[in-house]
Amino acid sequence: MGRVRTCASCGRGSEVLLRGLCPECFDRRYGVVEGLPWELVVDVCTSCGRVRIGHKWLEYATAEEAVGLMLSSMSLKPVHPVERVELEDWALETRLDWRTRVRLRFRANYRDTLFRVSRVIVLRLNPSTCPLCIVRRSGEYDTLVQVRGYRAGEAVEKTLNSLDPREAPIDVVPVRGGVDVYFHHRGAAARFVSRLASTARVRVSRVEHEHVGTSSLGRRRSRKTILVRLEGLTGERGE
Repeated sequence: MGRVRTCASCGRGSEVLLRGLCPECFDRRYGVVEGLPWELVVDVCTSCGRVRIGHKWLEYATAEEAVGLMLSSMSLKPVHPVERVELEDWALETRLDWRTRVRLRFRANYRDTLFRVSRVIVLRLNPSTCPLCIVRRSGEYDTLVQVRGYRAGEAVEKTLNSLDPREAPIDVVPVRGGVDVYFHHRGAAARFVSRLASTARVRVSRVEHEHVGTSSLGRRRSRKTILVRLEGLTGERGE
């Protein structure tokens, strides 16, 4: 048991003092998470129900899983001198709706001592339409790259993070056995496949064109589907 010292704010004894304050007083004055929002806004597709986390729209099985996905999007950078902080648990304080009060319970570390604090934020759902539902309604995507095989999700994530934001796909959909990546134009899709080949051993096993109509100039319009099979990440040839 550590030495008990007196908090400069509340006067109570505490084994842990941060800037002279007990964890509760430190949290009230400074917080333990840098920039923790009082309101977390998350896009949710009103058509398919998926939620947007980063550049991905993700599906979920239960409402609890959906809330967990939304909270996982928060950046948890500790406030100095806290050394580490993580979300330990959460609980709904109001019924899950478009605006919901959620109590977050954080576990923090300071000089090998563990302490816990809690904070209430508002989780606000922003009604949106995900790119895939827009695509399905309008049929406007140009190229679909189907990535299948060994560690496809990891390879796609690494490749997407290296792309020029202006060439980002309109949607990334995890599917059984891999990932589907939708692009507005073929040039971006081709560069994605080329960049993917620099991070993984790939084999383009099929390219298909589907006739989808005629342009205003009378030209045939088609969509392209590229099936790419991964055989391993680069640097693993000796395994």
